[in-house]
Amino acid sequence: MQTDTSGSFQFRQVNVGKVGVTASQSFYPTQVGAQGTLAKNGATINFPLQLVNSTSGVLSGTIFLPDGVTPAGAGVQVIANGPLPNVTVGTDANGNYKFAKIFPEGKYTLTASDPVSGGVNQMKIYLRAGQDMTQNLRLLGTGTVNVTVVDGAGAPVSTAFVTLTETAFPNASFGGSLDASNQGVLPFPNVFEGSFSVQVQDQFGRGGRASGTLPQGTVSVNAQVQLTTTGTVQGHLYMPDAATPIPNASVQLTANGVGIGQFTSLGSGDVGSYSFQYVPAGPVELKAQDPLTGRTGIAAGTITTQGQVLTLDVKAQGLDMIQGLVTSNGAPEPAAVVTIVSGNFQATTNADASGKYLINGVPEGVIVATASLGDGFLSGTASAPVNGDGNTLTLDVALRSSGTVTGQVLQADGVTPASPSAVTINVGGVGGGTESTTSDAQGKFSFQNVPAGSGTISARVLGGIDEASAPINVAAGAPTTVQVKLNGIGAISGVARDSNGNPTAGSIALSGTGNFPYYLLLTAAADGTFSVPQVLAGPFTAKLSANLGGFTLYGTTTGSVVPNQTANVTVQVQPSGTITGLVLRPDGQTPAVGANVTISLPPAPQLPLGGRITLQAQNDGTFTATGVPLDVFSVQINDPSTNGIVAIEGQSLTANGQIVNLGTITLDGNALSLVASNPADGTTGVAVNQALTLTFSEALASTGGISVMNGTSIVTMNSSLSSDGKTVTLQGQMPDG
Repeated sequence: MQTDTSGSFQFRQVNVGKVGVTASQSFYPTQVGAQGTLAKNGATINFPLQLVNSTSGVLSGTIFLPDGVTPAGAGVQVIANGPLPNVTVGTDANGNYKFAKIFPEGKYTLTASDPVSGGVNQMKIYLRAGQDMTQNLRLLGTGTVNVTVVDGAGAPVSTAFVTLTETAFPNASFGGSLDASNQGVLPFPNVFEGSFSVQVQDQFGRGGRASGTLPQGTVSVNAQVQLTTTGTVQGHLYMPDAATPIPNASVQLTANGVGIGQFTSLGSGDVGSYSFQYVPAGPVELKAQDPLTGRTGIAAGTITTQGQVLTLDVKAQGLDMIQGLVTSNGAPEPAAVVTIVSGNFQATTNADASGKYLINGVPEGVIVATASLGDGFLSGTASAPVNGDGNTLTLDVALRSSGTVTGQVLQADGVTPASPSAVTINVGGVGGGTESTTSDAQGKFSFQNVPAGSGTISARVLGGIDEASAPINVAAGAPTTVQVKLNGIGAISGVARDSNGNPTAGSIALSGTGNFPYYLLLTAAADGTFSVPQVLAGPFTAKLSANLGGFTLYGTTTGSVVPNQTANVTVQVQPSGTITGLVLRPDGQTPAVGANVTISLPPAPQLPLGGRITLQAQNDGTFTATGVPLDVFSVQINDPSTNGIVAIEGQSLTANGQIVNLGTITLDGNALSLVASNPADGTTGVAVNQALTLTFSEALASTGGISVMNGTSIVTMNSSLSSDGKTVTLQGQMPDG
């Protein structure tokens, strides 16, 4: 909100509690503020705020013409832009300008412009509060930049588009076209002195850049821009015999990894020829394809000099026929999937009923044939080179060896057939894979065409949790028989107990640590009992957590489940004790009913951040905390009614069931205060190595929270606390101390 004409302000309907206000003004931008507390409904707080005067002094100076000596005279506009919006003044007959004392301290941009001559200049300044500043400015002069353009060989270029940009204030940009009428030179007049850059591009996509500087007092400078080096790539596309030209073929040109052109080889005249002009210097690659036969060819070279003619003839690859027989364990495999790869060429077909395949029109090179039963299952590979055109390569492919697997799923006793189960077999490697089936009522199952080699077979009872996993070695071309014995299932029943051995409610985390890990969360009932009717047999860990008095106590036990049996366990929380006491108000007689009693424990393995509980003193002033873990502890008590406080340190629980009675505790109603200091407050001429001692009205727990400030910076000090806890000694460190 804004103040009224008298500087007053008012906020209504503010919530009770801590409040704060801040204020600033355009001419006094430094924020000032104050804080207070609305104690009750309808209360009012007055905040007298004093704005900080950060206004600078007078900003003035003289504007000179480009020679730096002659004053610019009247009419030059000078603009200051910073914490305040643009403020403009004009120069007098002597070229002088002057701003009133209105600018707050800060950074400003000072700009001068002469509407008559067009001269301008700009600079950054920083105004300090209460200080005058004189800053003169020289208007920038102008000149002409004459641009010439040459090609990669240094020969003049007659046509191009040229852009000149000032790279310093005022950053103007100029454009023009170079043509025959310019006689090879394109002038740019009225360019301000300073640095500039020139960019050129012609109709062939060639480009170039240059930079320069127009010095002060210079009428004109010359700048030459050289375009990129280009050449011509030409040649013919031939059949594999290197003599028969291929008409109407597609030829693609790639320069420096980027496709820059496509050409169709001539079908008449110079049949099979192609030509690319203005190709940038660097490596080039040609890719050609005959649309009639699908033949492809490539060629590569490099443009190095301007105007170079690079002749690259492309010979199409020969096309050959690939055929062969696909076998599985030595026998023909009908309908196998066959993929042929030669360079970038790839084609897929299927073997016929006799296991034979054939693909025509495969480019010469190293041929790789891969056969499988689909999706790479039982895949096998063969390779061989083929050269020339119209040849036939016979390339037989043997699938990965395989075998049959039969077996039976048995219960954990290794004798009784298991209920129907999902059985999965996995064999890795090239051509490997995963197959699944379901066993029958007798637990029997079978697999056909399982990849030979080492693998894993697993089973899981349908609708149950019992499972099994075992290694298997599948024989090639022969049957493999295997028995799969289930892990077995059982039950867990247990009782959760507190530190004294009494049943307690709590949370149970159950982890199976055997071949088939599992994790379950259970709740122990009020009588401490918990159970799981079905779990996988094997070792397990049970972890109990129970909040028995504010602190969470923990306990762990281990056990093992035998198939078809119940494992009985007892898990008990860690040892703990009890803390009790009587709290009186500062008068030493009145029970401190409702006082907050906070018990704190240090960090421990099960309490990485330490532990803390808060309870209230009862009507008779007593408090009792049960289930406190064994450890050292501290007690802090505060009474909201009297603001009385007390801290008790150095106590500990060392034995299970121990009761620590803190006795009668009388709260301290006197606030902590500084009793004395040496040297005394306001002392001057203190030696740099003299220690500072502070004596307080009450004992301190530590020197934490005591710091010495130098303005807004903390001075590094060594600190120590006296044996009675009331005196703090601070010693400076060199060179600060």
